[in-house]
Amino acid sequence: MHITVALAAWNGEKYIREQLDSIRLQTRVPDEIIVSDDASTDHTWEILQDYQKQWPAFPLVLRRNSSNAGYRRNFYQALSYGREKAGGEDALFMLCDQDDLWLPEKTETVAALFAEHPDMEVLASSFLLIGPEGERLPDRTGKGWSNQHLYHRNVAADALVRVPAEDLIYHNFAQGCALAFRPHICDSFLRNFTDTVPHDWQIVMMGAAENGLWLYHHPLFCYRIHGNNVHGLHADASGGRMNADYRTLEAERAAAFLSWVQKTFPDLYAASRSMQRADSFLKEDIRCIRERDALGLLRLLRRPEYRKLKSGKAMLADFASTVFTQHG
Repeated sequence: MHITVALAAWNGEKYIREQLDSIRLQTRVPDEIIVSDDASTDHTWEILQDYQKQWPAFPLVLRRNSSNAGYRRNFYQALSYGREKAGGEDALFMLCDQDDLWLPEKTETVAALFAEHPDMEVLASSFLLIGPEGERLPDRTGKGWSNQHLYHRNVAADALVRVPAEDLIYHNFAQGCALAFRPHICDSFLRNFTDTVPHDWQIVMMGAAENGLWLYHHPLFCYRIHGNNVHGLHADASGGRMNADYRTLEAERAAAFLSWVQKTFPDLYAASRSMQRADSFLKEDIRCIRERDALGLLRLLRRPEYRKLKSGKAMLADFASTVFTQHG
């Protein structure tokens, strides 16, 4: 099995060498590591070139954009080039961030799981949290949640579970750096790519659409939390903010995702009452908040969809902000 790693880099001079070290020292070294530099303005490109010279046997392939394309399109470009080089079907693609650390057996473990499960199309793994200097941070826990509070289900530690499409409606449960997938998923992603939906949300949905999306609830890498993360862990939209743009952010993201699902997988959308109900709910939620319709929002608060979208604290804050703005 040919393993290609796609790493999207941008101004990552502080951590990228450490990340490359963690890949180079894997128990099963990938066959190709494609780094797409998104026109960095720091020393990232020079570090990459130096690393390539220092470790000539390490299969590092460097690409550089002439102008900044954004992290979603940068991943697209890295995967596109990787797919050209790994043209066969006996291949595996893994995404990688520039500032994380892979645990030594990540590649070997992922390859073994795909070999053991022919119906596995996309695999997400869990992870550990580390700080700016690599210090271990406490796990994020919450009743009814798993995978560092990203997946709204209870999953036992070290369990391998299938994730249904309905579990992706309101939030993505896995970052791109946690994903591995087969070539036809890569092909589907390249054909259907859009900038309006996060690239990782698109990929997990493509796996779920074929009933081939899995979560291995065992940490295979360290996710670094620091001030310059391009995108971080899911944050609950509460915080007491009154701004309507902020209060509708989660709903608008989910609505954009469902619009993409309807276009990309029309049969799946048509057969899923959960998706259709969620679509209707999300649009009404956005309307109520923007139009300051407190009574309409009060009716929505009683629906089970709201608890899937936001916490109880955020629900109450939404209602309070609507009433406050209406009478303020």
